[in-house]
Amino acid sequence: MNRPAIVLVFPERADHLLGEFGRYARDNALHAARGVEEAGDLVARLADDSVPVAMVVADSALVDVTSLVAFQRWRRDVPTAKRVVVAH
Repeated sequence: MNRPAIVLVFPERADHLLGEFGRYARDNALHAARGVEEAGDLVARLADDSVPVAMVVADSALVDVTSLVAFQRWRRDVPTAKRVVVAH
C-alpha cells in the first residue's frame, strides 16, 4: 500500500521545508511544489497512482493565485485531505 502524501506548496522555501517535515517521512511520502498549478499536477499524479493525500500545507503568500482560491481548488481535488496555511 502507498504511504499517504503530504504536499508542501511554497514558492521559495519548498526544498528547505522538505527537510523540516522530515520527521513525518517515516509514515508519509513528502512532496514539494512551488506553485498552485504545480501542486495541482502533483495531486493528479498521486491520485492516478492511488496515493492518498493526507495533507496540503501551503504558504500564505502564493504567487500564482491567492491562498483562498488555492484552498478552494484543493478542497475540490482532495476533499479528504487536511489543508493548512502557514504564514512566516
